[in-house]
Amino acid sequence: MPRRKKERGRPLERKYPPRIDATPEQLVQAMFNTPPDTVFEEREYKCSDCGREVYYPETLYAGDRCSECHSVVTA
Repeated sequence: MPRRKKERGRPLERKYPPRIDATPEQLVQAMFNTPPDTVFEEREYKCSDCGREVYYPETLYAGDRCSECHSVVTA
């Protein structure tokens, strides 16, 4: 009987912010408009339509929508 493979990677210890659907120009503009002393606190990222929490492997699209709600709107 073959051995089972271990799961890849480490388990997540904390939740990371989701990826965003933004252009490089929007990212640069946000970076330069932020004061240098800004301390970012953890916050909840929720979909504006369904209210589900969205974290790192997923993408939070424009309008604060998760991938499921975004595909319904664009379809």
